[in-house]
Formats: sequence, C-alpha cells, structure tokens
Amino acid sequence: DDDADIASIARGFIDAACDTIEAKGPGGWQLLRSIGPDQEISAISKDFRGQLVQPWLVPLRELTRLDDAEAQALADMILTGAGEILQRWIDGEFSREQVATLLGRIILAVLSEFTE
Repeated sequence: DDDADIASIARGFIDAACDTIEAKGPGGWQLLRSIGPDQEISAISKDFRGQLVQPWLVPLRELTRLDDAEAQALADMILTGAGEILQRWIDGEFSREQVATLLGRIILAVLSEFTE
C-alpha cells in the first residue's frame, strides 16, 4: 500500500530529525536552515541539506516517478517546510507528537498526489 510506504518514509524522517534535535540541541538544525548574506555559511548549509536528503532520494524517485532534478526539488521543499514546523517545536509552540502528526499529514498529502 503506497500510503503505508509514504507514512513510513515520512515518520522515519520526522523521528530522525526530532531525535537529533533532542540529542544534540537545535543549533545544528537552525544552521542547516541558514540562508543569508554569508556565502560560506549558506554554501555549507546547502551542502549539508543535500547530504540530509540524499538517503531519501531513491525511495522518493521510486514512489513519485520523478526525474532526479524534480525529486531533489521536492525533497528540498519538504525539508524547508519541515524546518518551519520543527522550529515551532524548538520554540515550545508544538509538542513532538503535534510535529509528528502535522508533518506526517502534510508529507502524506503531498506525496499521495504523485501516487494516484
């Protein structure tokens, strides 16, 4: 069932992000989202984001049947959106369970569009 596969992929990403933030603190996650005038920090952040989504690209391409560039763009969009929601958890606005539920629903909705 595609929805179960999507939910499993999404939950794996969400749990990995939350576990890392809980273990290491939010600084790395916030640096990961850095885009700004410091070209060096932006380049490091972009490279790290690429490394973060790399393991998800093959399952994402298989699930969505997108080409490499489109799958990368979709992964980047999901990561950026996830960052906004995870920041709300870091700031104490959402619980971890709220983050997992909300992100899971959003990711499932987006990826389900490609499997219909």
